[in-house]
Amino acid sequence: MERIVRDLEDEAARAERSAALEEDFLAKLVEAMERRDHARRAAARARADAARLQAQQLAEERQLHRNALQRERYRQRRLREGPQGDRRLGTHALRIEVDPEAWRALKVEAVRRRTSISRLLGEILTPELPRLDGRTVPAPTPRWRRTGGGRRARQFARVEIDEAAWTELRADAVLRSMTVARRIGFALEAWTKHSRPGSPSDGSARRDGSKR
Repeated sequence: MERIVRDLEDEAARAERSAALEEDFLAKLVEAMERRDHARRAAARARADAARLQAQQLAEERQLHRNALQRERYRQRRLREGPQGDRRLGTHALRIEVDPEAWRALKVEAVRRRTSISRLLGEILTPELPRLDGRTVPAPTPRWRRTGGGRRARQFARVEIDEAAWTELRADAVLRSMTVARRIGFALEAWTKHSRPGSPSDGSARRDGSKR
């Protein structure tokens, strides 16, 4: 009987050791599987990061290529246009003090030329400005003041004019004791009287008058 009991105890001990070994094996197996899953997730993140970086690099290369094409087109355009110095156009927005008839004539002429008012204003102002080289520029008319003839309208407009001409315009307005808004209006009124097609000083108008 005692031998049977010892055999049973030995068998139980062996079963316990076997179970302990199996649990240890299973624990190591679970740990290995977790490491494998972690490695797979890390690899997936690495691939996604690599794909994102590659896409960013490709986008940057394409942008650099577009910039190079734009610079080359700009260079070719400048070569075709020839050297013009520093003639970069800028757009300046302000309210212009001008006679309503002159403003109306400007709009009609812009429609006739199929151009914008801002560009036509720049074309009128640029050749009209004096070259400021230290000489005194005579003021043709004192700064406008309210008279019985009514108040000039303040028309909001944009002026397309290169920076050098804009600087000359501002300096000339100071020399003439005018605001820039009134200086532009003064030039527009002078253009209406002397340079606009159909004005009294225009050659065609004189010829028509001579025929009559």
